[in-house]
Amino acid sequence: MANITARKNKNGEITSYRIRVFTGRDIDGKQKMKTLSWTPPEGMTQFQINKEIKAIAADFEKKCNNETSIDDNITFKELTDIWIKDYAETNLKKTTFLSYKQQLIYVNKEIGHLKINKINPITLSSLYAKMLKKKVTVNMTCSPVIDFQNYIYTYNRDKGRKTVTDNSSLMTQSELSRKSGVSLATIKSILKGNNITIECAKKICDALKLNYKKSFSETEKKTMEASTVKRYHAMISSIMSFAVYQGVIESNPCSRVRPPKVEKKEAEYLEEDEMVNLMDALDKYAPEHYKTLIPFLLFTGLRRGEMSGLEWRDIDFDNNIVHIRRNVIYMKETGIYEDTPKNKYSNRKIKVSDYVMQMLMKYREWQDYQRENVGSKWIESGKVFTGVTGKPLHPSTPSKWFRSFNLKYGLKPIHLHTLRHTSATMMIMNGIPLNEISKRLGHNCASTTSNIYCHVIEEADQKAAEALDNAILSKLKRA
Repeated sequence: MANITARKNKNGEITSYRIRVFTGRDIDGKQKMKTLSWTPPEGMTQFQINKEIKAIAADFEKKCNNETSIDDNITFKELTDIWIKDYAETNLKKTTFLSYKQQLIYVNKEIGHLKINKINPITLSSLYAKMLKKKVTVNMTCSPVIDFQNYIYTYNRDKGRKTVTDNSSLMTQSELSRKSGVSLATIKSILKGNNITIECAKKICDALKLNYKKSFSETEKKTMEASTVKRYHAMISSIMSFAVYQGVIESNPCSRVRPPKVEKKEAEYLEEDEMVNLMDALDKYAPEHYKTLIPFLLFTGLRRGEMSGLEWRDIDFDNNIVHIRRNVIYMKETGIYEDTPKNKYSNRKIKVSDYVMQMLMKYREWQDYQRENVGSKWIESGKVFTGVTGKPLHPSTPSKWFRSFNLKYGLKPIHLHTLRHTSATMMIMNGIPLNEISKRLGHNCASTTSNIYCHVIEEADQKAAEALDNAILSKLKRA
């Protein structure tokens, strides 16, 4: 709303009026104001002056609002700084926000210098074409090319402590962890010959005084995938939509650009015999908490983070209901943190069978026993799924355990998320309405479910056609 201030002379008489209108913020985030002065003509009564100044102020405010609230001559980089401060930090999920900030490093190198009103569909199409040819390092990881057991003390239960030489410069794993600032889990990983991040590899080499390039081989660079470019497109479109809202540009150029076509990948799932093999192996060989955790994911279709966030107060044993209220996430930049579920539809409650409830009750008895067994070492978190001392599970721990378990016992080498796909597939194949499946999975809408499981839906439709054939033709033959 316009602000009107009367200006007076030394005698206290009103000589003119100042009208001020807020028009937005500059690239530094400071308020921008437009000002208009008006001097009443001689002979006007105070009533006439008040009426006129209100009309002039309203007209001036309207003109200001029709103009841009942010200078349309700013660059894309300057606009992104305002977008981050005024929109992204407060409106985006932390995972999305940090991902976009990382993406902006590359985008600003390419188009950050361009004036926002000069960016058009051709500019963006050229950017995407260039990105598809760009070589990128996948996950910035590397693998050891030397045997680190020659430099780090290891321990074998059968043979005791192993040292390749009597060199006193060999470090224990704990010493190396303290000196390098790298976790023990990462050090154990390189001793097994697994990939680790380049950053951790360099820290370990510095601590052991080894040449990084002679000790590790970086993951082969690949061209950027169409799905990745599409995520960049989504981010740029969000920024451009913000510019439209602010009145900087009239339309979003991203709406007239076709991002690269992403080849659909069929969601992998377990067949019935593979599910039986998995359940049998879990019953025979898995630790108690994984005997419950893995089947629970299969029967409920929960996401990994939703499972990690479950607390006992979310389980309604009387009505066989599980409430999904939170999501546990790990990011390198933030560590482990708890957030709301993925979207508003992911905050939900689902019905489960008596079998699942009995499984949870039995597991709770085991957890109570563990609490008594470890005594003061027990960590009370209220979480359903924990380690043997009550400590909440790291979101990636079940994934790593599941992968190694499948490998060890010759099971299908699937990801933990495959259990969610299997749960959805079983519901589709058993004729559960798509809308109900979507609600149970916490999808935004049924179309999301349909897009992910279109191949399963087609297979179910084929089986339905065959069932109709069998039902009708069998009756005709009897006739």
